Amino acid sequence: MAISPVKLALKTTIPSKSSGRLLDALTDIIRPFTERRGLKADILHLQREEMAYRVAVLAARRIQLENRPITPVPLKALVPLLEHASLEDAGDTTMIEMWANLLASAAMGVQNNVPRYVSILSEINGRQARIIQNIMTKGGKPKGRLHGELLLDDLWSIDQAGVMLKLQQEVSKATPAKIAKVIEKHVNFYGVALADIIIGKAEDQWDFNRGLFPLDNNRVDIDTLESLNLLKDATFKNVLFQEYDVSVFFYRVTPLCIDMFAACNPDLIARRDSPTREGEAGRLHSRHGRTVRAARKS
Repeated sequence: MAISPVKLALKTTIPSKSSGRLLDALTDIIRPFTERRGLKADILHLQREEMAYRVAVLAARRIQLENRPITPVPLKALVPLLEHASLEDAGDTTMIEMWANLLASAAMGVQNNVPRYVSILSEINGRQARIIQNIMTKGGKPKGRLHGELLLDDLWSIDQAGVMLKLQQEVSKATPAKIAKVIEKHVNFYGVALADIIIGKAEDQWDFNRGLFPLDNNRVDIDTLESLNLLKDATFKNVLFQEYDVSVFFYRVTPLCIDMFAACNPDLIARRDSPTREGEAGRLHSRHGRTVRAARKS
């Protein structure tokens, strides 16, 4: 899976007649922070002040796009959010947009765990954020916005038991190529980073890692994301299938990761507690004994 940036910039022009409402929204969002911390009184350096203001402006634009009412953001969330956001590099648009979207989510009252998200977001960098985005999108750009509940449902069986069951169901006479093909197909879901498939028999070994997620090139970042409970290592090794030992190295996103990125990337993924929009969901179907709403495939 190639690691490439996912562009999430807001491509919208705000009508001049809306500028007043935008300024009002911006003022309402940032006022508690400025009053508490004296933003204009040299408590923050000019660069941090400008960055915090830039984040607030982007948040106000997001609120206007969503066309939803806003409420004052609690200082427990607002103050650390703007302080941490003000430390970002001016050229790191990924992190700036994530902070702005999180601020907008907090102002619109659609997230209840904002202080936790602020803490996590302050511990990652733009590269790590883009790794998560690429895992969620399988290294590409989804045709429609992902939905958190559907994403979790697809990930429900992506583990050792699910992989081995799929092999038992679909492979009667095993060969390394057949085994690898079934495994790749089974874990080919948004939110999964498949790094390697190793199949062994006696002294022979087959390694299927070409074109998969480059785990070795991102080991430190992956370890950081795992420590923050954004990724879960689902790797299993040397499990016997027919006459072969099967090892699969892969990671999957966690429910916390899905919820946080829904708050920070609303263009990419919808919240788990939000209804699926028309065009993003289709017929009801049963999967793993549960009735869910399936994503419509075009």
